[in-house]
Order: sequence, then C-alpha cells, then structure tokens
Amino acid sequence: MAKLPELPRIPPEKKFFKISEAVTLCGVRQDVLRFWESEIPALRPIRRGNQRRYRPQDILLVRKIRELRYGKGLSIEGVISELKKEREEVPEELAPLAAPPISQMLSKEMIRELQEISSNLKETAEFLRNK
Repeated sequence: MAKLPELPRIPPEKKFFKISEAVTLCGVRQDVLRFWESEIPALRPIRRGNQRRYRPQDILLVRKIRELRYGKGLSIEGVISELKKEREEVPEELAPLAAPPISQMLSKEMIRELQEISSNLKETAEFLRNK
C-alpha cells in the first residue's frame, strides 16, 4: 500500500465547496475528479447550472476513492466494488442515517429560492381559483 500525502482539514463551517476547493481538499486534479464522477455512481455532487457543489460527505467519499485507487492500487471497478461492499455492511435500520437530511444538503440561498417559488405557485393557484 502506497503512502499518500496528508490532506488538509475540511473546514467544518462550510456546507458546500466548489470544484477548485474540492480538488485541494482531496489531492486530485479536476479532470480526475470529473472522471470519477462519470464512472462512480456513488459520487454525485449537487449541480447548479454548470457548477458542481461538493458537500463535506462528497469530499470524504472522494478521499476514500483516492485512498482505494492510489493507496491500495484498485482499478475503478475495484473501487466501485469496495464502495458497494461497504454500503451493504450498513445495517438496514441505520441506512436512513447514512444519507444527510435534505435540509443539510440545501444552502440558505436554495431554501430561500424554493420558498419564493412555493409562494409564487400559491399566488398563481389562488388567482386561478378566483378567476
């Protein structure tokens, strides 16, 4: 097993990271990260337009992939297999805890936008009822 360089600490106060921040925190190049996203189903950052937003759990997953790929020398198929095996080891009653609640995945700006959309839909529905 190869010894990989130490990675920087993930800032606990940040909920989302741009790809430039993610590559620094994960020790991989942007093209490698984008390739892994296309090949590894478990790695799905939030997309907003053309921008990727990585959550802390995405960063941890990329670090795990990096360790499996470069530290243990696994192929992409081997990485996928190892990740599936680890996921299957989570007891069924704990599975809901493995995924973050939707409120943790949304930024304050996204929540505000969703509330505004909801308000607009309610106004439109009320207008149509009174017509």
